[in-house]
Amino acid sequence: MKTIDQILKIRATVLYVLNAFPDGIDYIKLFKILYFAQRQHLVEYGRTIFDDTFQARQFGPVSGFIRKGLKLKELSKSLSPDFELFGNGINIVINPEHQIIKSTQQADIDELSISEIKCLDRYITEFKDMKSSDISEIPHEDSAWIKAYERSKKDPQMRSMTILEIAEAGGANQNTLAYIKENLKLDQYLN
Repeated sequence: MKTIDQILKIRATVLYVLNAFPDGIDYIKLFKILYFAQRQHLVEYGRTIFDDTFQARQFGPVSGFIRKGLKLKELSKSLSPDFELFGNGINIVINPEHQIIKSTQQADIDELSISEIKCLDRYITEFKDMKSSDISEIPHEDSAWIKAYERSKKDPQMRSMTILEIAEAGGANQNTLAYIKENLKLDQYLN
């Protein structure tokens, strides 16, 4: 279960990406921007942009909470308060080929730090003009995705990618990895 602050941060992050695509984007492009920005932020700053677990899916890493929220919204399912808060300002248009996710509100950029915006902007720019089919191939070279995807073949419950695996896949140095481990222990202790 996410706290309201965590949900608002996730929502702000998703809306920030969607605001960069006025015509909307599909699931693949959204999730790849989010994953690579998250990975880069871990490598450079030792912290995630938003608090969620990425899962190794067939077409690459996918944020579990965001995926569930978007799917519930897409299927017009009754949303719990958590997902209702997350989905506010997000629309999904179903096209014959795929779904397009659009924003109907501006992101609350007070929720995002300068470093987080920098990482998001990097991958928004990098992937903006790429086809989603080309983007989907990129994570298949990512060691965190490969490890989790292989685990999930044996046990579907093991598809989660750890923060340390993601940081290592991005090339984090030993000092950054030690910093991340300490923060993970602290977070675990405080929860």
